[in-house]
Amino acid sequence: MKNILVVALLLLLGLSAKCQDRGLYTQYYMNLELVNPAYTGTDGEHEILFNYRNRWAGFPGNPKMISVAYDGLITDRVGLGAQLHSESIGALNRLRLQLQYAYHFGGEDLDMSLGLTTEYHQYSLDNDVLTSDFYDANDAIIMAAVDNVSFFDMTLGFHGKYREDLFFGAALPSLIRTRISSIDIEDFDDTLEESPLDYYFVYAGYRWDMKGGDYYLEPSIAVKKVRRIDTTIDFNLKAGFLDDRLVGGLSYSTGAGNRFGFLVGTNIDNFQFIYSYDASFLDFQEFNAGGHEITIGLTLGQMTNNTDRATDATNKF
Repeated sequence: MKNILVVALLLLLGLSAKCQDRGLYTQYYMNLELVNPAYTGTDGEHEILFNYRNRWAGFPGNPKMISVAYDGLITDRVGLGAQLHSESIGALNRLRLQLQYAYHFGGEDLDMSLGLTTEYHQYSLDNDVLTSDFYDANDAIIMAAVDNVSFFDMTLGFHGKYREDLFFGAALPSLIRTRISSIDIEDFDDTLEESPLDYYFVYAGYRWDMKGGDYYLEPSIAVKKVRRIDTTIDFNLKAGFLDDRLVGGLSYSTGAGNRFGFLVGTNIDNFQFIYSYDASFLDFQEFNAGGHEITIGLTLGQMTNNTDRATDATNKF
């Protein structure tokens, strides 16, 4: 009976998580390009990020995600990026490939950018599903999922910054979803009939420099609604010391998130390291060891004509 309950729970978790997309990240306010294509190239430098997220650690079949991301400003106005994500939860796997484009405009006190992401998603089930006691050989959806289910998606984004202090932005994930594989995607994902404007990611924050810039505080708020997850409100606080050689952060989520987390990190020369931990206030927390996330970033430099934007690089952290 215990095994049946575990399998049933994993199935429910898999169905709820398979389209969470950007909701899986907890360190997004450290690297906004992970959630908003309009942020691509904002720092004026070419960067590579490696991210690992282990959610509900210690629980069988818990969600895990590995990501590799690149973004950079290739001209004074155009930023390009690419991201590769590999996710798993229980027997369900997803491979997500993103290509990002951003156009930057404005100047003086206000900088703005518009961004677009084109995405390829591929879902698959482990072959072990075929040997499960719960497997039904007549279930065409399971058979097709074992052979991969894929579709195309698109995200639009906007990002703005006023006087190096106030920043704000919004992204519309899953704006366009269309089938690529032969399986009837409506059977696999019944949220396709919903309006694409039902999903959004909106954020704003302000940076206070203290004591002549020796350290700063940066509170921010984000409101997000992603597929199969109710609205979540995140309250974040980031602090940087010694020219970002030491960084800390706190986050609290209410609504569907209902969790608390902290992070610590460092930024030395061209190397960035961030570790974060978060725990849920839900009863399910007693069955797992919380969530762990690690990000490693490498700065590859900047183009010679991007010196005006290079000054923004110190504000990434």
